[in-house]
Amino acid sequence: MREPARNHEHFTPPRSSTLNVARAVYAATTDRVRTKGIRRSLRSSAKLLFNLKSLWELVGILHEPNSIALARRHPGLIYKYQSHYLARSFSRSQRKAILKFHYEFMGKAVNARFYTRLMAGNIELWRSAEDQELVTISLRVPEFGREGDLSLILEIDGKQIYELSFTIIPGSVVGIPASSAMFIARVQGRKGRFDEIKRAIKICRDVSPPYLLMAAAEGIANDLRIGFAVGVGNGDQVSRHKTFDYTSFWGTLLCRKAGGRFYILPLPMSGAPLEQCNPSHRRRTRLKREFKVGLSQVVEKAFLRELKNPSLSSGIIEDGEGVKGSAVPCLREVWTQPSSGLVKRLRLR
Repeated sequence: MREPARNHEHFTPPRSSTLNVARAVYAATTDRVRTKGIRRSLRSSAKLLFNLKSLWELVGILHEPNSIALARRHPGLIYKYQSHYLARSFSRSQRKAILKFHYEFMGKAVNARFYTRLMAGNIELWRSAEDQELVTISLRVPEFGREGDLSLILEIDGKQIYELSFTIIPGSVVGIPASSAMFIARVQGRKGRFDEIKRAIKICRDVSPPYLLMAAAEGIANDLRIGFAVGVGNGDQVSRHKTFDYTSFWGTLLCRKAGGRFYILPLPMSGAPLEQCNPSHRRRTRLKREFKVGLSQVVEKAFLRELKNPSLSSGIIEDGEGVKGSAVPCLREVWTQPSSGLVKRLRLR
């Protein structure tokens, strides 16, 4: 359904930002002409200029000191919400709200060099070495950002083998009782890396790449104080290449489908009780879970140390470190999802 026309009569652009907006639109249009052609670029520019208030807000967010490096490298960001972004079922207004929310949220959460460092190369958050082989997980800005604005990359000996892409969204967009959530729209292996993937699984205690990357994503979510992951479904994914079974994957993580579209996963992940596992598999399952928990904790500490805004870190209490160093466990607010609906409770980490 076509969105109603908006009245722009009462919007007066701030003079101080007019030059920034003009430069941003020119750079984005020039970049789009090169990749999409003149006709599509002019059409997109006209749509962008139709809503001046949103344009000014978005350019203002992307031209903050800690995100200007990203805006200069990827000027077409301001066009992203005009086509499929994260999920096919999102409306244009939802896509626009998500794009603004993600960069405003991250602008407050990360330090001043976050995007400058990402533009210089991947930032390693975790590593595991065995028999002279090295497995790493690093953070980067994806080359094609329609399925997420940040990516976690799994590599073995410098070869990329798997990727998970995510965007921070307002919880209201997907109907969950939280101000923010981590939307995961891409979990994908690299073509022709079957042997490398098998070696990585062996090094990582038989944990397969998607679950390694989910553990890493949970570590970042913990740092950002995000209590939900939201997953895209098979029928809603943006990519035309249906090579990953999202429905089955979210099912193994005990996600619940919300609104017939998205899969909701409360964080931290818990999994089925060990008592429900086959007795012969319990030890192996426990070791795999311990490995993932350890990975998540390493990523959480690395992200906090390397990338998070230090002004937001003062209230964080490390595991096992209570107030003034007392040895008390941390309480973390989590959500469970019984059939009757979402129920809020507190649980020991």
